[in-house]
Amino acid sequence: MATPPGYNITCDPGDLYNRRCYVNTASGQKQEIIGYTSDGQPISKAQSSASWIAWVPTLTTLDQSGQAYQPYGEAGLPYVAPGAGGSGTQDVSGAAFVDGDAPSSKSSSSTEGRSQGLESMEYAKVLGTVVATIGVSAFAGAWIMKTWG
Repeated sequence: MATPPGYNITCDPGDLYNRRCYVNTASGQKQEIIGYTSDGQPISKAQSSASWIAWVPTLTTLDQSGQAYQPYGEAGLPYVAPGAGGSGTQDVSGAAFVDGDAPSSKSSSSTEGRSQGLESMEYAKVLGTVVATIGVSAFAGAWIMKTWG
């Protein structure tokens, strides 16, 4: 069965702000959308093959013919620690910006526009903190079970 061009997104019934939407992959999986990049590409929850993490954040993008694909596959989104190199830089306030341009001063509010897409560096910080917390919790639980179990 050929997939139609585009992201192939479906949504549950409900109003615009309180319904879940999904990316339907070529393999038939429904991946819940958790956000969008600044240029509108969906980021979804893909199934994880690792026992220590429930899901992997996955980017869906379009190829030159308009067909959706996930460029990072099962690995999910690559994680780069802030300040670890690459094209991302930070301004003096600590706010991350990836495209090399300084943040514009057009906005009257520091939170304006955040609902339009995920801030990639902030998302990476949150994801890193979550993964580290899960790792420390698992280690502590294993140590307690070995000591008193």
